[in-house]
Amino acid sequence: MQLSRFTKTKIHTLDPGDSLDKAIALMEEHRIHHLPVVDGHRAVGMVSDRDLLIAVGWKLEVERVVNGRRKNVVGPRRVREIMAQPVITIDPETEVHTAARLMAEARIHALPIERRGVIVGVVSCSDLLGLFAGENATLADDPRLDEPVTSRMHASVHTIGPKEPLHVASKMFHDLHIRHLPVASDGVLMGVISDRDVRRECGADGIEDEKAQAAGGYYIGATCVMDIMSKHLVTGTESMTLREAMRLLVSKRIGCLPIVRDDSILGILTETDCLRLVAMIDGDACASGMSD
Repeated sequence: MQLSRFTKTKIHTLDPGDSLDKAIALMEEHRIHHLPVVDGHRAVGMVSDRDLLIAVGWKLEVERVVNGRRKNVVGPRRVREIMAQPVITIDPETEVHTAARLMAEARIHALPIERRGVIVGVVSCSDLLGLFAGENATLADDPRLDEPVTSRMHASVHTIGPKEPLHVASKMFHDLHIRHLPVASDGVLMGVISDRDVRRECGADGIEDEKAQAAGGYYIGATCVMDIMSKHLVTGTESMTLREAMRLLVSKRIGCLPIVRDDSILGILTETDCLRLVAMIDGDACASGMSD
C-alpha cells in the first residue's frame, strides 16, 4: 500500500517565524505530536511535542514572562529556534513498509509527504499502526497479528526505582536508546516514566529557575522518578495478541504497553516494535502482489 492515502486537502503546518505558542495551540487543538515547518510549499523543518517540552516545558509566553514585562520572556519564542532540520521527507508513492522501516530505524514518529517539492500530507506512526489494528483497519488479515504479544515484547526489560533521581532516568534513556522505563519496586510495576516526562520537567524547571533568579530567588522542582511518573497505567497480559496490543497503543495514544502478570512486570511492547512488524507484514504483501 502506498502513502498516497495520507495526502490531505488540509495540513496543519508552521512557518519558521511562527510563535511557539501557535505550535502548542495547534498540537493541543488537533491532538497531534508533530508539525511540519514550511517555507513556501516545501517542508524545511519539523517540530515535535518533545522539542517544545525541552525548550519551554510546554509553557506559553505569558507563563514565561519575567517581572511582569512582556518583552522579557524566558526561553525561545519562534519555531525556527527549535525546529529539527534538515527534515526527512517521503514521496506519496512510497510503500507503507518503507515508511515504517524508516521511522523505526531513524527513531522518528512522523514524516512529511512531499510531491515535487510541495507538502501534501503527513504520515505518523499511529497512522501506520492504525492500518493494521485501528478501528477502521484495512490490512488486518495477516496471521502474525494473532500471535501472542510475548513473541514481540522485550522480556529483558530495564526498570527504574521510584526514588531514583531524574538524572539517572535521563542517563538511562540516553545510554540505552529507549524512550520508556517501567517504574518498579521488588518487581512490582508502580508506573512508567518516559523521556517526554523528563523533557517536560527539565524544560519547565529551566524556565522557572531563570524566572526565580531574575526575581532574586531560586526554584526547586521535581527531584525523583516518582514525582513525575505516570501512575494511571494501561497494561497488557501475556495472553493478549499483537493485534489487541497494537489496538491499545493506537486507541489510548500511548507509546508503550507494559505486559504484566498480576502486578509483576514481564516485558514491554513499544510503538517501534510494532512499526517493525508493520514493515514486515506490508513488505511481504507487496512482494506477493497482495498490497494495493
